[in-house]
This record gives sequence, C-alpha cells and structure tokens, in this order.
Amino acid sequence: MRASSGPDSQLCCPDLQPGLQKSCVICGQPAASCTRYRSDVSFGDRTSEADLHTQASWVEPEGYGLRRDWGEGSRRRVPKKILCVEDEPRIARQIRTMLASDYTILEASDGRDAWVLVGEGNPDLVVADATLPRMNGWDLVRRIKSDRETRNVPSIILVERNSFSVRMLAKAMGISALVKKPINSGELRDAVRAALEGTSSPRYAR
Repeated sequence: MRASSGPDSQLCCPDLQPGLQKSCVICGQPAASCTRYRSDVSFGDRTSEADLHTQASWVEPEGYGLRRDWGEGSRRRVPKKILCVEDEPRIARQIRTMLASDYTILEASDGRDAWVLVGEGNPDLVVADATLPRMNGWDLVRRIKSDRETRNVPSIILVERNSFSVRMLAKAMGISALVKKPINSGELRDAVRAALEGTSSPRYAR
C-alpha cells in the first residue's frame, strides 16, 4: 500500500509503507520526530502519526533500568544504581572499581547519610558494611525494610565473620547476600547481579 497525501503536499518519503519505514530518507530523523513526515503523510483517511509511534523503535519501561530509545531496534539499559556504604576509603575504592563499569555508584560513609541517600537517590540496591559509624549496616537495613517506600530495595551486607548466628540474622531480615571481607570481586559481582535480578535464594557463603 503506497503512502499518499494531499495534491499540494510534498512528502519526505513518498514510498513510505506502514511497518517498513522507520526514518525519513531525506532528513534522516526517526519517523515520529520528523515534523513533515508526521504532519504530511497519511494512509487512506488516517494520519500516520499513531502508526509512526507504533513503528518506531519504542522501549517500554519494564521495571528498573530500561529507557525509551529511538533507533534501529536497540534496547539500551540505564545502569542500575547501587548505594555503597563503607567508612574505610580503601574498601570504598575497591568496591567502586569492582562495580562502576556496570552500575551507577552512590556512596556514603555512615549509616545516617546512607539513609538520606536511600530517599533522595532511589538506589536499586544497597551494599553496606556491617560496622558503620552513626548507624551500622544492620540498623540501616532495618530502617529500609520498615519503610513502605523502600522495603523492596534489596541489600547486601559486608561482614568480617560469617557465623551461623550472622547468617540466621541476615535470613530473618530478608538480606539478599552476605559478602565476607576481604572482598572477592567475583563473589561481590555475582551477589550484586543475583540481588538485582531477584532470581536466586539468599547468598550466605561461609
């Protein structure tokens, strides 16, 4: 079916066919952003604007991280945001190095500042040291879990010792994983991925 227009209209894409053409061959813009393309072209008695929005490469949000993207069918993810709460600068740098290539990193050095960032930064995951000034990691997670707006944010706790009692406490609090220090890069990255995807049972490695 050939695109048509009024007798005096000039089309950017006179051979446009619905479902096949995604961009204007003259200006190169995506179909839905070309004003001539949107205002001039019609199919039968219907303008093509609705069709163009349908035919363009449209990415609907599906939970955290997805964004709309115009292009050749690409699906690009906005990096998930991870709030890392660590008071030792060396360990904080280590965590940042391990995760920054794949995630957006928010940082705090104590529990109270972290709690403020939970509300303002809307992180997708919290990674907190168990021992922190002003509010320790356990109390931070308790506060997150007790708030209706943040209770579904997953959490990972960094611990010195991973005893049976610590694992039971983590399980009772709904913590996604315990990662033992010194931190192993592969273990942390696996724990982060699993916590964000919510596809595995809690990881409480001994």
